Amino acid sequence: MKLRPVVLVVGLVVAWSVVGAQAAGAQSDVVGTATFHPFTMDSTNTTCVPWANEPSGPTRNCDPVDLVFPGKTWQQVQTILKGRGWTTFGSGSTQVLHFADPLVLVTQSTQLFRSDGFFERYHVRLWQVPGVNPPIVVGAVHHERTLGNDTIDKSWEASEAFVASQLCTAALGSCSTSAVLAQQAAIQTSTAGGTLTSWRGWANDARATVITLK
Repeated sequence: MKLRPVVLVVGLVVAWSVVGAQAAGAQSDVVGTATFHPFTMDSTNTTCVPWANEPSGPTRNCDPVDLVFPGKTWQQVQTILKGRGWTTFGSGSTQVLHFADPLVLVTQSTQLFRSDGFFERYHVRLWQVPGVNPPIVVGAVHHERTLGNDTIDKSWEASEAFVASQLCTAALGSCSTSAVLAQQAAIQTSTAGGTLTSWRGWANDARATVITLK
């Protein structure tokens, strides 16, 4: 089914249409040509939320997918982020997403880090959506303290806004905001402790920032 973008003007923000999709029992959201599970997954990370409904087997939902980069490869997005102070030097767990095929779990294409003070950093994982041309990249970003175990210490919204502040400039690109990611919102509200506007105790509006880079 071809998706037709719906333009909603809110201040200077233009919203992309997003259609929640079900693929063989999998929970998936859609932005443009990207179909993806609403959260990154890591079966071994006990800070993440148990998830029994994945077709490939029980796992855990971790970070909300909250960034979309249409028209770029993951290498291109990585290069632009490096130009804004991000680096691939740092350690982080390997996480996965499923895309249009719910039985195929895809490891992150790359992960990058940006120092934000003493034992604090931003951390983003990027995936290039397989089988899509022109390319499109989705990502999940958070902020964490790294003294001892890595611990999220800012809202998902604050981290998403930081990336937007770096890249949504006249020189680099423009931003819009997706409509509510239907499956992300549904999982949040059906999870103990989650709400329509929060995930794992931190604010998340279940919308993605769509960053169109030059």
